[in-house]
Amino acid sequence: MDFVLFYEGIERELQNAYLLKSELKRRGHTLLICEPYFMLNSSKEKLKFKPDAVLVPYLYEDYHLDYFKSLFECRLERVVNLQYEQILSKKHYETKLHIPKKLNRNAIHLCWGEKWKNVLIKEGVPEENCFVTGSINVDMDRERFRMLYKSRDEIAIGYNLDINKKWIIFFSSFAMVNLTQSRIHYHSVRFGKDNIDERIRIDTESRKIILQWIEKYLSENNDCEFIYRPHPGETLDQDIYDITYKYDNFHIIKNDSVRSWINVCDKIHTWMSTTIIDVYFMDKNCSVLRPLPIADWMKSGLIDEGDFITDYEGFCEFNNEEITKFPIDESLILENFYIDDEKYAYEKICDLLEDIVNRDLKMNLYNE
Repeated sequence: MDFVLFYEGIERELQNAYLLKSELKRRGHTLLICEPYFMLNSSKEKLKFKPDAVLVPYLYEDYHLDYFKSLFECRLERVVNLQYEQILSKKHYETKLHIPKKLNRNAIHLCWGEKWKNVLIKEGVPEENCFVTGSINVDMDRERFRMLYKSRDEIAIGYNLDINKKWIIFFSSFAMVNLTQSRIHYHSVRFGKDNIDERIRIDTESRKIILQWIEKYLSENNDCEFIYRPHPGETLDQDIYDITYKYDNFHIIKNDSVRSWINVCDKIHTWMSTTIIDVYFMDKNCSVLRPLPIADWMKSGLIDEGDFITDYEGFCEFNNEEITKFPIDESLILENFYIDDEKYAYEKICDLLEDIVNRDLKMNLYNE
């Protein structure tokens, strides 16, 4: 069997893609991994062979399916939506931006848990097209794959970190800070100008306070290496670069996987990052820094309430003491992610791919 997988974000998806490729190869199949934007905008080449099924990272609006179909010279019979966005804010649910529409509903849609499956069915996706497999991201957090991530020694050498000091990391989610006017307009059209203005204010002010906490902590504690991990969509500015000039134990590091950093750091901080899910399944603990409350429409039902750190004293306590209680209700994570102790999600996905090809399943993917 021959499959094609399109990915969107390298950090989020490429490792998962190669895991699927490895498992399919073990079963005697092939998987071609492609970056669609390069094909469409640079190479201008279309795939000339007909795959047994195509895996895509998303499938929401009508043009998304058309877009992926346009990358082939042949007609496609089977498309499987990996749907990498399943933890959404209230506003995302209201706007239905991440809900498959029209012909997209005829594809197969993979669900991390029953919660997302129920959302899709409620929005009109046929139940027979919704499959709960669990999340490949969670697979990569689990014990089987821990050996893939860099060791503390390797990270220390790669970034000149003192291995004997305490390593503290902050996973930033401040993608709405320092936006260009064109990006502000783009988000305002989708979510409303008032909402976006509010989100920019919350992001900007929260980041300012957290950076103040970090700088004050560094001025009082020289026994640590502090890593600031920017969000992939975050635009850094002089405020944060100034801290690197003042403190040689403060580092802005974008490289290496989130899981490698979770694996080796002693203290882990988040704001609104779904990295908290990886932390949980890698059997580590973390904080949620929340110097300001977030707007109701930003809430996702996952990182909305809990034992959050709201002041500098709490920030220091977490860094200096042994805190074992997880910051949010663990049941909120488990209701979003199905875990099968007998079989991993990537294995279930490969089972599904073999099944739909063996059954010669045909999907109505074209307006006839």
